[in-house]
Order: sequence, then structure tokens, then C-alpha cells
Amino acid sequence: MWSFDRLEQLATYTPGKSSFLDPIIMSFVDDKSLPSGSYAIINVGHNRPISFNEENECLSTSDMEYAWTISLLADKKWTIQGPSEVFVDLPPDTADGDEVASVKNPPKPHQWAIKRHSSDPRAYIIYSPSRPQLFWSLPHGSAGAIPQLSTDHDSKPSLWRFKRIERHTADDETPDPIKRFPAAPVLRPTQLDSGIKNTFLIAIPAGWLTTITSISCGNCVNLVRIRRLVNGALEKQDFVSGWDASNEAMMVDGSDSSSLAFPSTEDAYVFVVETYHSTNRARKDPRELPGLKESSTSLRVVTTFRPNNMKSFPDFQTFTIFDESLDASGQGRTQNAIITIHASIKVTVDLNVPRKPDPGTVNEGYNEELDRPRPDHMEQLLEKYHPVFVVDDSSSMSMNGAWGKAQDAIFRFATEVMQYDSGGIDVYFLNALLYQDAITVRIIEQLERAKSNASDYGKIKPVNIIVLTNSPPSDNPMKVIQSAAKKLHRGLHHPNAVSIQFAQLGNDTCTGKALKKLAEDPSLNMVDTVDSGTKFTPENFQRGILGGLHPSIRAEVASSSGLQFYYRIFDKDIPIVSKHPAYLDDPYLGRIRSKWVTPPYSAGSLRLCLSSMENIDPSKTKLFATLSSSSVLVDSEPISFKIGDALGISPEEPLVLFSEVTPKDGLKPGTESLHVPPDSNSQITPRAFYYGIYTESGVSASQAPINKEEVWISRLDFNLIPPPHSVASLVRLISQKEAIKGPSQLFVGKDATAPLSNDHVLTDRDRWPGSTVEDHIIFRTMTDPSPQKCTGFPTGRFRIRAAGSPHYYWTSQGYEAAEGNLLRLWGGFNKFEIYYNSQVQGFYLVSASVANDV
Repeated sequence: MWSFDRLEQLATYTPGKSSFLDPIIMSFVDDKSLPSGSYAIINVGHNRPISFNEENECLSTSDMEYAWTISLLADKKWTIQGPSEVFVDLPPDTADGDEVASVKNPPKPHQWAIKRHSSDPRAYIIYSPSRPQLFWSLPHGSAGAIPQLSTDHDSKPSLWRFKRIERHTADDETPDPIKRFPAAPVLRPTQLDSGIKNTFLIAIPAGWLTTITSISCGNCVNLVRIRRLVNGALEKQDFVSGWDASNEAMMVDGSDSSSLAFPSTEDAYVFVVETYHSTNRARKDPRELPGLKESSTSLRVVTTFRPNNMKSFPDFQTFTIFDESLDASGQGRTQNAIITIHASIKVTVDLNVPRKPDPGTVNEGYNEELDRPRPDHMEQLLEKYHPVFVVDDSSSMSMNGAWGKAQDAIFRFATEVMQYDSGGIDVYFLNALLYQDAITVRIIEQLERAKSNASDYGKIKPVNIIVLTNSPPSDNPMKVIQSAAKKLHRGLHHPNAVSIQFAQLGNDTCTGKALKKLAEDPSLNMVDTVDSGTKFTPENFQRGILGGLHPSIRAEVASSSGLQFYYRIFDKDIPIVSKHPAYLDDPYLGRIRSKWVTPPYSAGSLRLCLSSMENIDPSKTKLFATLSSSSVLVDSEPISFKIGDALGISPEEPLVLFSEVTPKDGLKPGTESLHVPPDSNSQITPRAFYYGIYTESGVSASQAPINKEEVWISRLDFNLIPPPHSVASLVRLISQKEAIKGPSQLFVGKDATAPLSNDHVLTDRDRWPGSTVEDHIIFRTMTDPSPQKCTGFPTGRFRIRAAGSPHYYWTSQGYEAAEGNLLRLWGGFNKFEIYYNSQVQGFYLVSASVANDV
């Protein structure tokens, strides 16, 4: 909100240049400078340190102190550096409310001003000399919050402390990997990139046992340091060997063992393995190698997987690490195999032979092949299964030979399938209308028609759908697959009747993440990915298909590790932040373990558990099955914890806990140790809901417009609309966001003649009313909040400031008050467009832009 004060004189002020206004504008700082060094940057208002999120490439809050490299330049300005070659930056056209940004390898790092605030000798403000009106600020202190730029410079969220972090030498300025990878939400052991030559990282999933064994070490002195962070406790072990043990295996420091065993944990974690060696005979104690900078500089990791013909064995994966650094003479490679990391899953599930479905859960007379192991050879697969290819036909397939790879793979299948399968193969294109019919019509409806005739039903082959793509989906395939899975389940069809395998053509990172997301969703047990190795060839592709698991086995493996329930909390009008967030960047989505719920499992026992975890009076809560559910779950209703039947096991379709009261502060006594570490970033597909504000006389400016051209249009996150996604709940949420009082109505479409009824429930499929800017919902308020006309202003010079702030901006000699509600003002360097709001007797800033040519 903005207000005006009359001023009798005007000084021309240009940012970055000296003028007599500088001591006025910056009167809240002193001349003390921050020296160069490594610092943790901690927000004063929320007492939260700021780290660099490697995965999202952004600044965000963290539980651990991150070492920022702060460099003081000769002109009393500073550069702020995170990881190697990444600097905090200020993009062009940055405005109030924008996030503090970063950039990699800039031609010239942005220079910041860091000045001590006069109100607190330990507090500093951070701003850019080129935009002195914008200061670093942290709007809220929740996990994963991103610093923003704000005109406020006096409140505690805009003040920062710098805590010096000591480092031995400049070479040690890479942040500790154990702090950069606090969580590892993976389904299989995965090697991560540490960015450090002598360090590698292995992410271990929940429920996996791990053994680390040393191997022959060569003619040198060695140290291999193993670290992991489990439940907040740092565990460290060293493998060492001296000159008296040349060419022998290293031993665990302080023992006579050459191996370490790590039990499984309930949460995923990361092994940080640091390697050091020296061929210098003067180095006697391997424990001193880190301080002497005797690091291994060339590591090679070889990964071994469980063969496809060993599915009766528990799944395993082995990493063998070679140190191939140059020897002392500088010639050749030592080819030093130093350790192996062997991880195996701790489950009692037979990964080869599926269990038969329980009686009464599936139709009788199904194909007996569904209860047998998946074939080990291609001729068996093609004889007993029906393959259906779905080929991506988007423009991206023209790159890097993707079309040719897809053609080769299908041609190889086609030539072999004719020998075994008289039905041939089906080929569909991803963007054709037939694609969805390939799942919902051709396959499931065929099962539906035949289930009344056991003879015909038993002849239907299992269908293996193989999707070939080289790009991430532009829509939400999860909804299509979930719909198909529900139809199979409701029709009592065998879970192994349909399986889907996604095969990636190429190595695009975004595509890999998108397909991995589909395969790892616990509600999509029919989905698997094809591992084609490091290079896609028809042979590798076929081996990958044979390595797939039955959907029923995937579901059993997921259940054996324990289910997790996702949920959102609401009161009547707004969402409530969870005390157990699933993601750092979505504090409204909670997550708990199924084992925390008291049996016998019912909607009531689940509701009581969720209420306890959120410290809410259970007598004031209700439970809904989904965000769009119109009816409350009855406490006595049984709840299944089996994959395929369980509610809330997908973050895309969480349970909803409705509360009539505000949750109590803190955790409920007795639940403090119950914790699931949040993942770094949400995998939920964004769902925006656009609306426009209208009155009887026309549009009215929103308090949070999507842009400066369409100031009456704003948006909400569809996931944050209170249940049951009715018109009434949406009207309350918009009214609160826009500070509008009185009755309001919703209309769909510009041609609508009647408003939606209050009990109308909005759909949450792939498309819903208001899902695009063009199709925005019309929010018509019956109380006219239209701004007053800008009339009666005296001529002269004015200054403009943010309410509650002494920081002023100056206008020029004149102004133009347009007929209506828009006031345009020009200054020596800025142009402002401001709307007057009669409810608060002040002005809202619409846009501010450089206007030196005016």
C-alpha cells in the first residue's frame, strides 16, 4: 500500500551516484564493513541459515549452516559465492517480492552492499547499489523458504547475521557434501555427483542393508573415510593402511576387520566416501593425509546389478571403486581397486514368483500366465504376452537419432514376434487420440466384456505396454494411468493383466526424472522403467524389458517397506502448514508412516493419528478421502493399507484433514521422535487456478495480479483450495486473499448468464474451470470495491513511500491523474502506476519501471 506526502523541494537522485539524499535514505546503517571470509548467512527474524539448494539451483533455508564465500572488493562492495562458480545475482527488471537469484559462471559477478544496521551491532542489511530500495528479506521461516527482495529494511526478517566458518586453506572451500545431501529419496542405490575429485556419494534407499569391504591398496599409504547422517547423528569410520601393509587390504581403524556392515534404516541416507593416498615414503600416518592435501584425484566406479535370471534372490547392487591416480613417477595408472559397497534389499518378497491373489479379490478363470514368473527369454515373452508400443511423435524425437532408435527397436520386435504371436503387435503414437484408448478401451474393456465367459477370459494374454520417448511429458500421464489402474481394480481383474514400461531414448536429465517419478509413485505399481544400460541399442532394450517386475510384486515390495500417507490440513477458509511436511518447498503437504496408525485400521484410527501428529484436538477434526470428496469418511469405515486400495499413498491425491480449530504450537508430547525427513522438492504437478475480479461497473484490480497488463486477474494453487473444492470454499478463499467483504458469485465463461451454485464441486482432472488465463473464472463481488476517482489532487511535487517505511521515492514537477482509478507519476528515474483503494484509503503499486527518457 502506498501514500503521499507534500514536499516543497525536489532533488534529482540517481541510484549508485552520490547525492545529499544518501545519508537520509541510508541513515539506518553505519560504516562498519564485513571482512572477506567464509560465513554462514543467518536470518535474524526467523533464526534460519540460508543454504544453496543444488537440486533446484536456488537459495533456501536449511537446518545446517552453509559456508558462503564473501569477498570484499576495493570499492566497498561484496560478491557472494555459493558452490564453485555460482554467485548470488540480481537479474534485470527485478522487483519487490522477487526471489534472490543465482547464476553460474557470470562474466562479472554481481556486487552487493553489506552494511551493518544501526539498531543491532550484529545485524546487517544486504542490497544492491544499483537497486538501493530492494533489500534481502525472508518472508517466512518454514523449511525451504526462499529469500526475497523487499523494500522493508527495518524489520527483523530483513536483517542478517554473518557467522564466520573457519577453513584450513582456499582449496577447502567446497561445502561439505554431508550437508549438501541431507536426504536421498531413491528406490535403488544411486551414485550422486559430489563435484569433488576425491569424493563420491552413494544414496541408499530405506530398507537396504549395506556392507563396505576394502580390497588391495597398492604400494602406497591409504585412507578411505566413510560418513553418513542417520536421524541427525553423524557416523564416521576410517579404513587405513600404512607402509607395513603394502598390497594388503585396508583395515577399519582401531580393529582387525576389513569390512563394515550397516543395518537398514527407515529413511534413505547418503554415504560420503572420501579417498586419500600417498606414494611419498615420508608420509607415515594415513590419518594425517587430509591435512596434507594428499587426495586421490582420479576415481572410477563400476556398478554391478543383479542379473535378470536371479530374480529369486533379493535385489542387490554393488559399487566397486578404483583409484586410478597417477603414481609417484607420473606415469601409468595404479589401477587400485580400493573398496566395494554392496547393498541388498531387506524384504521377504520373492521377486520372481508372484503370489496368487487372495480368493474373491479377482475374477475367476483368468490367464494362468499371470501367476507365473515373467519370462527370461524374448521368445517366451513374445509368445505369452501381447506387446503394445506407444511411440512419442513430438518434435523432440527428431533430435539425436531418437526416431531411428525407436524404429530399430520396433523392427527387431516385429521380426521376432511374428514367429511366436499370431496377434502381432500394436503400435500407437503418443499424441494421437488413440493413445488413451489403447489403455482404457482396447485392453480394459476387452477384459470387461470377457469376464463373464471364463473360457474367453482365460485366453486374454497379459498386455505389456512399452512407451518410447526422449522427452518429459507435457501433460499429466499419472492421471491416465491412475484411472486405468482403478478400472482394473474395480473390475476385479488380475493386477498383472496390464503392465507399462517407459523406455528413455537418450540421456536427457529432465526426461529421466519425469519417468523415474512415474515409476516410483506407490499408486502406480503397474509402471516400470526399462534400464537399457549406458547406451540404447535393440539388444539392451530387450534385456531391459525382460528385467521388469510384475505389478503385483512391485506393490508387495512397496508394502513391505511400509506405506506413507500424504495429507493436507484445512480450516473452513484456508490451508494450514503441516508439522510433518513431505517436501521442503510445500509446507502444506504432510506425510506420516502407516506403522504409526493404531490397528484395527479404520478411518477413525487414521484420523486420530493425523490429529495427534498435527497437535489438533481430535474432537474438532474430520477426514476426507481426497481434495474433491464431498462427504466425510465415517470413523467405523475400514481402511486398507494395501497398495491399490490404500487412500492417500500418492502426493497427487492426498487425504484431507479438516480442522475446526487452530493447531496447538509445537509437537504433541510423545510424538517428538516420530519424524520422516522431508524431500528437497515437490514432485507434484503444478495446478494453477485463475480468476478475475469483476464488479457491476467492470474489472477491479487484484491485490496480487499475474502481470501489470491484466491487473484484475490472479491465481491460486488448486491444491490449496479447501475441500470439497466447492464454489463456497473457493469464494471464501478468494475473498480472504483479496480482502473483499460481502457476498460474491462465480461464473464460468464470459457468456454465462447464471452463477454457479455454492454446493457445486469443481473437477480436479487434467482440465478444470479456470485452469488457464484465457478461461479464468469470473469472481463477481456484490460489494463494489472499485477505487475512487483520482480527483482533487493539488499540483506540485510529491514524494511516495511504502506504508510503515521511511524510504521515499520522488516524483517530478507534474503528474497525470487519469479519469477513473489510475494515477500515473513520473520521477527522474522511475515511472509509477498506482491504483487508489478506497477501503484502505491508500494506493497500490501496479508497476514501476525505469523511465530516464521521460
